[in-house]
Amino acid sequence: MGADGLVQRLEERVETVIRWVVVALLAVICVNVFVQVVLRYIFLYSSRWTLEMSRYMMIWAALLAAGPALKRGFLVGIDMMVERLTPRTRIWIACLVRVVVGVLAGTILVQGIKLVQSQLEMEQMSPALEMPIGYISMALPVGLGVFLFFLAVMFYNDLRRLRGA
Repeated sequence: MGADGLVQRLEERVETVIRWVVVALLAVICVNVFVQVVLRYIFLYSSRWTLEMSRYMMIWAALLAAGPALKRGFLVGIDMMVERLTPRTRIWIACLVRVVVGVLAGTILVQGIKLVQSQLEMEQMSPALEMPIGYISMALPVGLGVFLFFLAVMFYNDLRRLRGA
């Protein structure tokens, strides 16, 4: 099996894992919100931890899903001008955009790692769940790592298309 097949299998496996993790997170959020509604309207009790837990799980789900969303073309893009260009020029522009986005995402990734380190060192805790905020903030570097993985695979595929064209 060549490098192309290996990259494609790895991409599919990473996407499958991310998909199941995001589905699980969203399912837990739904149950969590349902519990909060039952507690509030039937038992006249409002739990602080259900709101906080749902918020943090939504952050994790959104950041983890950004990579597969990029791959599927679900993120915002402006391609009206690019559609008028030749296919080869479009691929070159896509490569350039991927490099710029990669540099930006890499910068945010580095800063996200610094943020997590500082929060873990300061031992900041979430108010209701009383868990380290650093674990919640890890969603940023982990999500951006996944995002950069999918971006790199897309860049690799663009370069393959350029060689074949």
